[in-house]
Amino acid sequence: GHSVVIGLQSTGEASTQATLYEMQAQRIAQNLSVQHLEDISLPAVLSTASAIMAGFVRNHFPVAPQPPEPIKVPRIPPGGFSNDYDKQFHRHLTMLAAQVENAPPPEVRPELIWKQQEMLNAINIIPLPPSPLDDLIDRLGGAEKVAEMTGRSGRILRSKSNSFKFVKRG
Repeated sequence: GHSVVIGLQSTGEASTQATLYEMQAQRIAQNLSVQHLEDISLPAVLSTASAIMAGFVRNHFPVAPQPPEPIKVPRIPPGGFSNDYDKQFHRHLTMLAAQVENAPPPEVRPELIWKQQEMLNAINIIPLPPSPLDDLIDRLGGAEKVAEMTGRSGRILRSKSNSFKFVKRG
């Protein structure tokens, strides 16, 4: 017989896990029974690219204004200040630094949450490619026909009902 060996930089396991945990949390919030990741039925193999893009938007698109940078107050010189202006300026900087430090955190802005959600919805609409490793396993006949030699704890496989499920390896 013949065989093919394919090397990949990444299995996409972290992105797959993050997407599955997010789906599980959403279903729990909707009062749907989801005990384990294996209970989630998927219409297709998950997209690693989609998960990475969504994670980027969640982590880097602010939903609140950035807090002001802390003010660095220089130390008082060992011999004290040489004039009243420097002394007053230092006092003023110290006061401003305390105000910034004690200010409440910026409030989340609903319009920014809406914009972030709009971007996440757009990512779900974009036809991005599925996870390469799970897609290859599916196209080549499933786990029975493919010898996967990775450290992944689980993978997305096609079920008999033609949907997909997360299946633990081992």
